[in-house]
Amino acid sequence: MSRSPEQRWVRARQYLAQGQLAPAKAQLDALLAQAPGQVWTNLVAANIALREDRMREAVRCALDAAATAPEDPALLSDTAQVLLDVGEVPAARECLARPALAQATEASWLLRLSD
Repeated sequence: MSRSPEQRWVRARQYLAQGQLAPAKAQLDALLAQAPGQVWTNLVAANIALREDRMREAVRCALDAAATAPEDPALLSDTAQVLLDVGEVPAARECLARPALAQATEASWLLRLSD
């Protein structure tokens, strides 16, 4: 069974959270083949580059993610977090000011965004 880009993104995040870069890179390679230029691909690439101390690449990928992020609260908040992780505070603020997040009213989203 083939995984969707969303499923691959979730799995890559899990690997990254566990510090498992090799499986995260495998998910990135699959994302690059399945969904090149998508926000998930850029977010995974930014996280991997950041963990490997390749800051310029991490920043470039994070900014590319911000440029392609759809009006989806989950992806926007993930993108803002990666932007903050690489020190792109103004870009993170722009991301958090997008309409999809400005209209979030669910308690779980508000708690996540307050972080």
